Amino acid sequence: MTESSSLREQGLAAFRFAGKFLATLALFIAALWLIGACFRASKWAGLFAVVIVFVSLYLTAHRWVRWLPGLLVFGVLNSIFGLATHRAPTNSQTVLSTGFSALWLIFYVVGYLVSYYYDTEFLNPLDRCAFLVYLSSVGLSAFLSRDNAGVVTPSLLWSAAVGMAAIAVAFIVQRSRLKGKGQAA
Repeated sequence: MTESSSLREQGLAAFRFAGKFLATLALFIAALWLIGACFRASKWAGLFAVVIVFVSLYLTAHRWVRWLPGLLVFGVLNSIFGLATHRAPTNSQTVLSTGFSALWLIFYVVGYLVSYYYDTEFLNPLDRCAFLVYLSSVGLSAFLSRDNAGVVTPSLLWSAAVGMAAIAVAFIVQRSRLKGKGQAA
């Protein structure tokens, strides 16, 4: 293999990755728009759309759990920015408390570390459900913190704690199961 063909393959791989990323982003935005439209039409239609999204995420977890650390890095950086400036990176008018930024920093760091070291070859139903609970706690917290943006409320703390606990317990169970089989490092 020549050096130019190797560079060409690397370029094509980069374009494929960018295409997949943009397609995933477009699909995510379309799903959110569709869920919102379904809820505007009927509560039951909205709930049905959410169930479809959850089933899709459950079935494809072996793919997106591998990508999760790369996405959670942005949450870590946003939380560090919030700790330093007490402002939301995406809305400078929103004031963030130190506790709020620290909670989300811990939340994203735990998610990053667990998903980075998770062995996606051995995802079982418990693992898939744990990651769905983790992702749901992010969405749930967005609804719970609307009235008290930038402040830690008991419901927000509970939501974040449940999400972190779910993936931490699943990670510990997976590691102990793999260690028992002699597969863990």
